Amino acid sequence: MGTERSSSAVRCEPKQRIVFVKTHKTGSSTVTTMLQRYGYKNNLNFALPTKRHVFYEFVKFQASRVFQYDLKDAKGNLVWPALGGFHILANHARYNRSEQDALIPNAFYFTIIREPASQFESAFNFYHMDKRMPKHAMTDMFQIPPKWFSTKVKHFFPFMRNGQMFDLGLDQETQDNKTVGETFEALSHEMDLVMITEYFDESLILLKEMLCWDFDDITYVSQLVRKSSARKNLSSDLMEKIYKLNHADVKLYRHFNRTLWDKIHAYGPGFQDDLETFRQINAAVNEQCLTNATMSFTRSQKLSQYALPQNASEKCRDYIRLDQRWVPMLRDYMARKSSAFMNNDLQRNRLSKNVTVGFNNIK
Repeated sequence: MGTERSSSAVRCEPKQRIVFVKTHKTGSSTVTTMLQRYGYKNNLNFALPTKRHVFYEFVKFQASRVFQYDLKDAKGNLVWPALGGFHILANHARYNRSEQDALIPNAFYFTIIREPASQFESAFNFYHMDKRMPKHAMTDMFQIPPKWFSTKVKHFFPFMRNGQMFDLGLDQETQDNKTVGETFEALSHEMDLVMITEYFDESLILLKEMLCWDFDDITYVSQLVRKSSARKNLSSDLMEKIYKLNHADVKLYRHFNRTLWDKIHAYGPGFQDDLETFRQINAAVNEQCLTNATMSFTRSQKLSQYALPQNASEKCRDYIRLDQRWVPMLRDYMARKSSAFMNNDLQRNRLSKNVTVGFNNIK
């Protein structure tokens, strides 16, 4: 049951060249770890940050920042093209289509977005913006001139004003209606799928079908979920102010929420059956891996995380492993791959030289 594709599946080849544009405070880490688990299981090549677990988040993605991007062999040839190139880009990296296309040609592009007021409240909490505001209140965000933000909290403001569109390529300096419209139109044509946080499982069913993956490939364990007691209730007046400040994110969400449901309706009558099948499979994974796990919450942001007993299976460890732990592990995995390739290439070159010398010595 777990390896079946869907009730309406046709023969297809799984897509394995993927660019996931990871957005902030949208549940994107769950998607990233799902992709990391899939790529590792299928021996794919990852485009990883050279340090930490994110690319530089304030400038648009540059391929040159990828771990071992320009690694060359003894002859001066780039190593990774000979190993099939890069397959998956899934860590935080601002959308930059030309650079990402050059790195992973013919990739499947997708992202995830969240209801703007909910995403804003989550980001406000995550970046401890209340401690940075003059009166330590969210309402300060709507009473202080933008110039104050550009000097006092410039490292956080891009994620507090149309932060989802910022991740998707919109610059903070140019958020006029014309630029917002142009960015929005580009995304409408360039994204193969935009997932919606509030309809996470429904989005995954569409993703599975479009990638020609199995149900098992999209299973997940939710982590880094904030305690409900740590969430702020937003008044209707405050929500309206949030929507005004994040007008581009509102436009983005309304459009792609509508297109998500268009895709669901186009999927056909088997959608609900596939959704129910997936939820049963995913519930079984969670029961298997979390029955003996210990859940705790991080001290500062009250985010959930799990610890497994020592005798836990490797499968469950893969589900529980956070992005911050996947990335260094995957860097080692990529380094071993490239090292083995270069060592084998060196041995082949030596063998070729020995054969040539031997042939020339024949009289």
